[in-house]
Amino acid sequence: MGVAHALVYAIYNTLVYERPYQPPRVEGLDQQPTQRLIRHHTQRLTKLQAWLPKAPLLTHCTKVLRKLETIEQA
Repeated sequence: MGVAHALVYAIYNTLVYERPYQPPRVEGLDQQPTQRLIRHHTQRLTKLQAWLPKAPLLTHCTKVLRKLETIEQA
Protein backbone atom coordinates (compact mmCIF):
# COMPACT_ATOMS: atom_id res chain seq x y z
CA MET A 1 0.00 0.00 0.00
CA GLY A 2 2.83 2.40 0.83
CA VAL A 3 4.52 1.72 -2.50
CA ALA A 4 1.32 2.47 -4.39
CA HIS A 5 0.90 5.73 -2.49
CA ALA A 6 4.47 6.78 -3.28
CA LEU A 7 3.96 5.90 -6.93
CA VAL A 8 0.73 7.91 -7.19
CA TYR A 9 2.42 10.85 -5.45
CA ALA A 10 5.36 10.73 -7.90
CA ILE A 11 3.09 10.51 -10.96
CA TYR A 12 0.87 13.34 -9.67
CA ASN A 13 3.81 15.66 -9.06
CA THR A 14 5.32 14.85 -12.45
CA LEU A 15 2.08 15.63 -14.27
CA VAL A 16 1.05 18.70 -12.26
CA TYR A 17 4.41 20.47 -12.28
CA GLU A 18 5.36 19.22 -15.79
CA ARG A 19 8.85 18.24 -14.74
CA PRO A 20 10.71 15.02 -15.50
CA TYR A 21 10.62 12.39 -12.79
CA GLN A 22 13.30 12.77 -10.15
CA PRO A 23 13.84 9.72 -7.95
CA PRO A 24 13.75 10.54 -4.23
CA ARG A 25 17.06 11.16 -2.51
CA VAL A 26 17.99 8.34 -0.18
CA GLU A 27 19.34 9.59 3.10
CA GLY A 28 21.44 6.60 4.10
CA LEU A 29 24.11 6.15 6.69
CA ASP A 30 27.46 7.73 6.06
CA GLN A 31 30.49 5.48 5.87
CA GLN A 32 31.97 6.48 9.25
CA PRO A 33 28.82 5.84 11.36
CA THR A 34 28.27 2.60 9.46
CA GLN A 35 31.76 1.35 10.30
CA ARG A 36 31.29 2.40 13.93
CA LEU A 37 28.02 0.45 14.16
CA ILE A 38 29.61 -2.62 12.59
CA ARG A 39 32.50 -2.43 15.05
CA HIS A 40 30.14 -1.95 18.01
CA HIS A 41 27.91 -4.90 17.13
CA THR A 42 30.90 -7.11 16.37
CA GLN A 43 32.29 -6.40 19.84
CA ARG A 44 28.90 -7.06 21.44
CA LEU A 45 28.56 -10.39 19.63
CA THR A 46 32.06 -11.36 20.72
CA LYS A 47 31.11 -10.66 24.34
CA LEU A 48 27.87 -12.61 23.94
CA GLN A 49 29.73 -15.69 22.77
CA ALA A 50 31.48 -15.82 26.12
CA TRP A 51 28.29 -16.88 27.92
CA LEU A 52 26.34 -18.54 25.10
CA PRO A 53 26.39 -22.34 25.13
CA LYS A 54 28.65 -23.86 22.53
CA ALA A 55 26.98 -25.36 19.48
CA PRO A 56 27.23 -29.13 19.18
CA LEU A 57 29.92 -30.41 16.88
CA LEU A 58 28.92 -31.86 13.55
CA THR A 59 30.18 -35.30 14.65
CA HIS A 60 27.68 -35.28 17.53
CA CYS A 61 24.87 -34.44 15.11
CA THR A 62 25.77 -37.28 12.76
CA LYS A 63 25.84 -39.73 15.68
CA VAL A 64 22.35 -38.64 16.71
CA LEU A 65 21.10 -38.92 13.11
CA ARG A 66 22.50 -42.45 12.82
CA LYS A 67 20.73 -43.46 16.04
CA LEU A 68 17.48 -42.02 14.72
CA GLU A 69 17.87 -43.90 11.44
CA THR A 70 18.40 -47.20 13.27
CA ILE A 71 15.33 -46.55 15.40
CA GLU A 72 13.23 -45.77 12.30
CA GLN A 73 14.43 -48.90 10.50
CA ALA A 74 13.54 -51.14 13.43
